[in-house]
Amino acid sequence: MPREQAGDPALDAAVAWTRRLRWAKANGVSPLAALRHWSGEPEDGRAGKVPVGRPFELPTLAALEELAAAG
Repeated sequence: MPREQAGDPALDAAVAWTRRLRWAKANGVSPLAALRHWSGEPEDGRAGKVPVGRPFELPTLAALEELAAAG
């Protein structure tokens, strides 16, 4: 089922995370390691924050889809 567009805040967050992940790639940091790097950092006005203690890996794609649907 399609979701409604999230608007400008979502686009701003996408830009911020694209920059973060490009930085990670340029520095040889995997996406998972990048998430761990930003875990617990203060909230960014555009990118939000990565909470401490949240799982970064899930056992299956179905588990990821279930988590995404809950949010």
